Amino acid sequence: MAPWGGQHKLFKQEALSKINTPILYVAGDLDDISGYDGIKSLYEQTGSKDKYLLTYQNARHNIAPHPAPSIAKKSELDIGHYFESAWDNTLLNNNNKHFTLAMMDCHLKKQLDKCTFLDLSPNSNQVAIDGKTPKPWQGFDHRYSVGMSWHKSQ
Repeated sequence: MAPWGGQHKLFKQEALSKINTPILYVAGDLDDISGYDGIKSLYEQTGSKDKYLLTYQNARHNIAPHPAPSIAKKSELDIGHYFESAWDNTLLNNNNKHFTLAMMDCHLKKQLDKCTFLDLSPNSNQVAIDGKTPKPWQGFDHRYSVGMSWHKSQ
């Protein structure tokens, strides 16, 4: 989730290319901590044949939110660690759970029917093309898979 270090080229390309386990990167395209380009670079350099990058459009770094302790609510700086400004926390957590379970079911449990949840178009938005609205991403209801993009290894 929003891995840090790519923006500073902290990891050697040779090391990243040796990662061969299935991996899911999750990021906000406006991440101001890890930097989206840095996260995307980590994804691109990872050697796994089963690698994925889920991007939340207009999201910053806090794309894996958890409840804030009461004391954090007293400071804008502290509360900023717990909330994503453009996305609902429950929706983020539900989406993250959806993709994490799909990864585990497909790659760890070898439930091949669950791999369809990872075989997605690059853009989640259901924008009509020639008068036809595309189906939503697998596992999402009509009109509810918006604001995300998906990259997968070929």
